Amino acid sequence: MRGLLSIAGLNSARSRVFRDCIISQTSKALELGATADEIFEACAVAISMGGTLAWSKVLVVADYLRTKGIIE
Repeated sequence: MRGLLSIAGLNSARSRVFRDCIISQTSKALELGATADEIFEACAVAISMGGTLAWSKVLVVADYLRTKGIIE
């Protein structure tokens, strides 16, 4: 059981790192002048290549853009 908890903790930490990386990349794209449509176009490509795993990460992008007031 202890090993399973360690793995769960590692996955949780890794998920947080991925989230931070996605937000950082999205923020940089905005700084460089990307529009929400362009960002979502890149997300669509990621989904077409990565399937449902990529889709869950696009939700992070959408939440970030929503908190910035860029989308509703």
